Amino acid sequence: MPEGNNFAEYESRFIARGNSPEFIERRRVEFDSLIKLFNSAVNYERIVIKQGEYLERVLKKKEII
Repeated sequence: MPEGNNFAEYESRFIARGNSPEFIERRRVEFDSLIKLFNSAVNYERIVIKQGEYLERVLKKKEII
């Protein structure tokens, strides 16, 4: 899950990979509610993706992949 104060970095990534403005706006609108949903879930291992990190690198560091 992304850190809750980190949408600007995700927005930059969306733009760099060519996502549409509509896609980015949907993610912006949903971001806070997704963070709340992730924080309320209890039956899984929580992996927080910090600023500057990517999921694949974090999963490799934790030896998940």
